[in-house]
Amino acid sequence: MEAKTQVKKRKTSVFMIITGVVLGLYVLSIFVLLLWGILTSLKSDLELDFNRFGLPGMYGENPKLDMQFSNYSNIFKYFTIKVVKKSGGTKYVYIEEMFLNGILYALGCAVIQAFVQYIIAYISSRFKYKACKIFYWIAVFTMILPTVGTTASGLYVAKAFNLDDSISGMYIMKANFLGVYFLVFYAQLAAFPKDYAEAARIDGAGNFTVMMGITFPLVRNTFITIALLLFVAYWNDYTTPMLYMPNVPTLAFGLYWLCLENSVADVIKNVPSAMAGCVMMLVPMLILFLLLHKRLMGNLSMGGLKE
Repeated sequence: MEAKTQVKKRKTSVFMIITGVVLGLYVLSIFVLLLWGILTSLKSDLELDFNRFGLPGMYGENPKLDMQFSNYSNIFKYFTIKVVKKSGGTKYVYIEEMFLNGILYALGCAVIQAFVQYIIAYISSRFKYKACKIFYWIAVFTMILPTVGTTASGLYVAKAFNLDDSISGMYIMKANFLGVYFLVFYAQLAAFPKDYAEAARIDGAGNFTVMMGITFPLVRNTFITIALLLFVAYWNDYTTPMLYMPNVPTLAFGLYWLCLENSVADVIKNVPSAMAGCVMMLVPMLILFLLLHKRLMGNLSMGGLKE
């Protein structure tokens, strides 16, 4: 018996070692790419041809550390996107407006979608009506059903209801309960005892008061974590703004535009400028993670969420 236990522990330890090595290599690859991007953003386009992996300026007969911070200033000065205004005519959108559009798009869509998912999960898990379970099965069915090829119909609906080229229109389109985070809310709410809710109803509280005043504080940490994860996803999303609101560009969409070298000014039509744009887009995410990493990591366990 002891011999079998030792063999099992040995197999487990070997598996853990291999898993640790693979994960370590994956993390290392991410940091290497991040470091390369930062160093590249501080080089000139000519230097990049001769010094792809070294420090900026450290090549030639007289190497001297020389960081080209002008790549960042050039992004602010010369990077623009030409868009069509709804009132007619055209205008140029600079990176400051792209940043604001990105914040409004990512933050608004994240909070609205998380809140809608919480409400529908509450209705589905706390009430015993058969109609309430329909929401649960719709969410599960849409996760199983392949939805490839729905972009054309989505664009048609957005244009038909005048939701395109509008951040508020995207708020309406993202106000749905579909996705895995609905199931997270559902599982957590279904596990809660109903004693508090019943006591509140005896005291005269209505369903809305119970949902927001009694139940929501219990899932507040989970709600914040899900909203943060959705914010990161929407902040990095460029395909949706590119398709649904091309005339209201976000920073992610602007970065995609920047990588299309034929569509920008000559002074930023190079790899170092594109890397500078990538680093600038990464900065808000780093600040957000440094400020909220304890809350975010505290609610993540074994790849899931916990209270």
